[in-house]
Amino acid sequence: MCCNVDDHILEEDVRFQRKVDSKNFCDIASGLASQHYERLNKHVLEAMKNNFAQVTSLKWQYFGSEEGVLSLYPSHREEKCNKLYDPRFRYTVSITFLHLKL
Repeated sequence: MCCNVDDHILEEDVRFQRKVDSKNFCDIASGLASQHYERLNKHVLEAMKNNFAQVTSLKWQYFGSEEGVLSLYPSHREEKCNKLYDPRFRYTVSITFLHLKL
C-alpha cells in the first residue's frame, strides 16, 4: 500500500521531485475493493521499469484495476490515503508514442 511505504527504502529522485522506490510499485485500494485483491505481477513491474529506463521523459505510470485498486510506479509514500477514492471512476488518459522511420 502506498500509505505504508517505508521511508527508509525511498531515495530522492529529481525526475519526480520527491523520494521514490524505483524497484517497486505500490497500491491504493478503494474502500470497496476486496482486501485480498490481486496485485500486478512481476512482468508488469518489469515492463514499467523498462518503460522508465527507455523513455527519459516518462514519469508516473498508473494502472487502475476493475477491482478498484490503483497501482503506481515508482512506489512512493502517499500522504492522502482516502478509502473513498475509487480509480474505476477516474478519467484517465493513455498516450502512446510511435517511432516512425520516414
